Amino acid sequence: MYLGMLAMPIRALGMVTNMYSRSMSAGERILEIIDTTSQVKDKPDAVVLDKLKGQVSFEDVSFSYAENAPALHSINFSVQPGQLVALVGASGSGKSTIINLILRFYDVSGGRITMDGIDIRDISLASLRKNIGTAQQDVFLFSTTIRNNIAYGMPDATLEQITAAAKAAQIHDFIMSLPDGYETWVGERGTPCPAGKNSASQSPAPSLKNPSILILDEITSSVDAETERLIRRAVDELIRGRTTFIISHRFADYY
Repeated sequence: MYLGMLAMPIRALGMVTNMYSRSMSAGERILEIIDTTSQVKDKPDAVVLDKLKGQVSFEDVSFSYAENAPALHSINFSVQPGQLVALVGASGSGKSTIINLILRFYDVSGGRITMDGIDIRDISLASLRKNIGTAQQDVFLFSTTIRNNIAYGMPDATLEQITAAAKAAQIHDFIMSLPDGYETWVGERGTPCPAGKNSASQSPAPSLKNPSILILDEITSSVDAETERLIRRAVDELIRGRTTFIISHRFADYY
């Protein structure tokens, strides 16, 4: 009887030991990622800008994700404030790389990128990205209220500002049709919002941010015809007076 009672704890001890070893290995990998520091950093004397006009220039820009594998080579173009630019091409042609460099997720390998005549490496990351609004193909919603999701990045935004941004994004009426309106709790993928009603392109966040530069990345690639119609209307309002970059495989998707 004693041996029978002892057998189960011994087996459990073996399972716990195995789980402990796996947890230690997984923890080391997680901490390695958490402790990783970005190679893109502010200069000690980085300039803090309040509001950019929106002029963007690529001057002989080259970039490589890995040695001997250039993604961009000697790119030159200039975009004036308020101008609309389409980046059109096949997958892997460098469209997203150009956007990543504008946002300074990476630093150029050669040449320079300027905004209002200032090298973006001389501008603080916070003020640079404050002036750039993005709407991605796939949006992420946090497990909190619609109001907090819209105000993410601007926690001091008033309800009036949030409402105005939602109206500009053509989603205010839908939000008000929900039981709790702006206080409706949503989760990842927009739960409990119906599919298509939480499209990245209908996100009011870029409008609330009021950026000088706007980036729209494949925002109508996976929506139905009615949602696309609303998106086109929202985009027309959103790009007005802003330097805008639109990424697409086909520019006809927008205009």
